Amino acid sequence: MHKRKQPLPTTIQPWLVTVPEAAGMLRVGRTKVYELIATEGLPKVKFGTAVRIPVKELEEWLAAWRKRNSA
Repeated sequence: MHKRKQPLPTTIQPWLVTVPEAAGMLRVGRTKVYELIATEGLPKVKFGTAVRIPVKELEEWLAAWRKRNSA
């Protein structure tokens, strides 16, 4: 009998996103993301001049930021 292969997942979550993608996730502009990197410690990874935002660290940063700013 022929064994059926499991289908590959159709959505793969990236580990890193671009600044415009992070801006879309946060619903802010690209410039605001760069500002958050510079002034609020939003995590980033650089590959030469390419800036990427680690998704897990973005989620953790946002939770901590909300906690700090919900007073």
